[in-house]
Amino acid sequence: MTKQALLEKAEEKSRELANILADNKTAEGFNLNEEGLEMVKSLEAEINRLHNEAETTDSEVPSRSKSMAVKSLGTLIKESGAIEQYKNQGRTGLFNLNTGSSEEGAGFKTTMATSAGWAPLDPRSGVVVPYPVAPYDVVNLIPMIEAPVAIWKYMRGTTFTNNAAAAAQAASIGEAALAYTQIDATLQKVAVTLPVTVEQLQDVPGIEGIISQELSRMVWSKINYYALFGETVSGHPEGVLKVTGTNAVSGSTYSDSAFDSIYAGITACRSTGMTEPNGVVTTPALWQKLVAKQSTAGGYLGGSPFQSPANGLWGIPAVASPQFTASVSGDAQAVVGDFVNYSNMIVHPEVMFDITDSHASEFANGIKRARLIVRVAFAWKRASAFSVVSVLAL
Repeated sequence: MTKQALLEKAEEKSRELANILADNKTAEGFNLNEEGLEMVKSLEAEINRLHNEAETTDSEVPSRSKSMAVKSLGTLIKESGAIEQYKNQGRTGLFNLNTGSSEEGAGFKTTMATSAGWAPLDPRSGVVVPYPVAPYDVVNLIPMIEAPVAIWKYMRGTTFTNNAAAAAQAASIGEAALAYTQIDATLQKVAVTLPVTVEQLQDVPGIEGIISQELSRMVWSKINYYALFGETVSGHPEGVLKVTGTNAVSGSTYSDSAFDSIYAGITACRSTGMTEPNGVVTTPALWQKLVAKQSTAGGYLGGSPFQSPANGLWGIPAVASPQFTASVSGDAQAVVGDFVNYSNMIVHPEVMFDITDSHASEFANGIKRARLIVRVAFAWKRASAFSVVSVLAL
């Protein structure tokens, strides 16, 4: 049989199927008994067979037949006259092909939804939100030096006897005295480890970089803490609050306000340390009180709440460090000093990050251990260039 004949035969069967559906249309849908349903299925199978056979036949087909498309049972039902009549009557909803033996029909009433259909493919985004860690706000005030040494040494002047004076002709000239002391800043190890399974390392591309970044955040957060509270007797890099010889300013002496107390600390840096402060570090609680302080007329001293908040005090940049808390610092609530000229953070250039399976019994358990080591020291080169302020009143 030629392709044209096959397609014409399929068209004839399609009309026959449409007539059966039209003849069995009811107000509730389609009323087909088991014999009628079998006839519909048989006609659909025959239509599909004729179209498939026509596709494999090489004989030429007139242009009218070439444009004919294969129509499924669903398409035929949609295009049938019975459906049009059903819609013209103003009815909406789902259709049933009643088998005569089931009240629910042939199953044309189930709605396809995500709960009972095809689950959506929702891949995870590449966004990673890290755990909150205190910013490195104190160490950012301190100039950094990279030095591949175990001890960073410098000389500090300890004697400066200035007997310079005007002298009469042939009179004796005053004698000066100078003395220096070598100061050692020992680099201390700040380190952390993390056990991780071999499966985690194998299954997650780039996980080593993520681990390295997170361990680095841990280490530098602790170094920032040590910049304030580090104690050499505990093997820490020495922090400014633990340095001997800083200017101690008590708020009880300046009971007018915290502003006065902090300015007294600035004055001590100038008069004793002979330098101009360039940084203020406070507790967040104190900074909130300073910024929100109101005049007797009710205006905010730190500026209108609708303007950018103040970021300095007495013309000096200020930092409200989350790691500077009263529970750790005791009475101290502010540090004022010349960080730029009289402090340094010395960091060994070789920051060590490695992963090993040789830790204890972890090799047998399929566990590796990541480790990050940073060696660092703080040099507070002139203690009197810094003031530790205890604020008792606002």
